[in-house]
Amino acid sequence: MVLALDDVTFYLHDALSKADPGEDAQQSGLSTLAELAEPSRLAELVHSILASPEAISACARDSHRHPLGFQKLMLINTSPLFELRTHVWWPGGSPGVDHIHNHRSAFVTTVIRGGYNMQVFQEDRTGMPMVEYRDVARPGTGWRLESVGMSYLRLLTCAQLRQGTSYALAPEALHRVAVPQGTLCITLLLRTASLGSTSQVFVRPGSPAPATHPATAMSGARYRGQLEALMTELAG
Repeated sequence: MVLALDDVTFYLHDALSKADPGEDAQQSGLSTLAELAEPSRLAELVHSILASPEAISACARDSHRHPLGFQKLMLINTSPLFELRTHVWWPGGSPGVDHIHNHRSAFVTTVIRGGYNMQVFQEDRTGMPMVEYRDVARPGTGWRLESVGMSYLRLLTCAQLRQGTSYALAPEALHRVAVPQGTLCITLLLRTASLGSTSQVFVRPGSPAPATHPATAMSGARYRGQLEALMTELAG
C-alpha cells in the first residue's frame, strides 16, 4: 500500500465500513492499524500531509494540546466513521492531569516510540473513594466537567506498554495512562465508532478539577512544526 493521504483514507474507509460492530470492528481496526504503524510507513503519510496546504489547514483545526499532556495531531478525520491521529508526549512538555476516565468512542492504538504505564479500573463499592465528574464535549472550545458525586473504583490490572504494543479499548473501559517524565512517547490512534458526547472522569478527593478544559486549535504553522518534529523522531 502506498501511504499517500488519499490512499490511506480510502483504505481505512473501506476496511472499517465492511467491519461488523463489536469485536469484529475492533479486530479489523487492530489489523488495519498494524499496516500503518511502522515508523517509516507512518512517515510517508505525514510527508503526504505536509505536501498539502489544504490538509495542513484542515488537520490543524482538529489538533491541540490535550489536558492529559500530549499533543493531539489529527492526520485524517472522516467523522463519524473514523479519525486517525497521533498523540505525542514531548520530553520537555508540561505534565498533564492524571484523571481516570473512559471515552466517548472505541479506539485501537499502537505505541510507535517510547511507552507508558496503563492502569485499568472498575467501579466497586469496596474500592478507593474518588470524585466522579461527567465530561461534556464542547466542539471547538474543549470540555466541561460536571460534578456527579462520590464513587469508588477498584484497580483491575496494570500494564507497561512498550514500543510496538497495540491494543483495543472499549468506550466504557476506565483507565489511566502515565508517561515517564522527561521521555518521548508517540502513539498512533484509530478512533472508530462514536457513542456520545459525554464520558466519565474520576479525580482523587481534594485534587483540583477545573470546571472547563479549553481546546485551542493549532495554527497551520504550529501544526506543520509539530509534524516536522514528528518526522525527525520517526526517522530516528
